[in-house]
Amino acid sequence: MNNNDIERYTQEVIEDLKEKIEDITVNASSQDEQIIDRLNEVKDKAVKILNNAIKAIDNGIKNIADSEELEKGLSTAKERSLQLYEETIRKLNEIKDSEALKKGFEEIKQSSIQVKENIDEFMNSEEVKQTIEKAKTGTIDVAEKALDTLKSWLSPEGEDK
Repeated sequence: MNNNDIERYTQEVIEDLKEKIEDITVNASSQDEQIIDRLNEVKDKAVKILNNAIKAIDNGIKNIADSEELEKGLSTAKERSLQLYEETIRKLNEIKDSEALKKGFEEIKQSSIQVKENIDEFMNSEEVKQTIEKAKTGTIDVAEKALDTLKSWLSPEGEDK
């Protein structure tokens, strides 16, 4: 929140307070002069308090913004972030170029090739081919029986299939 926002919000509060006091003042009868005077005092004090609060907040923000400690902290954080970034890049480059990583990727590649060969060998074995053929034949038989049952169930009573 910047100073303009604070001033705008404060002005809105002041204007709202003034309007409410004026409404009360207008609605009060002439016999209530003491009430009107008291409300005007309250209004003046509220405006003064809000203006003092704005000044205090503004000074606090300026003090923080001008603080050498803040500047030093930000500078230290920036330097440390840059060091961490550079160290991370250096480590990643070391890992990327490491023989262990290259060897690991080669082992993964060889394992993948071996797994594929094993799967191909398994799928091409005579036993698996026969099992697949039996499963196909069994599936066709089940589907035909299910179709016959469905036709029988959907056919009107007394009609041939």
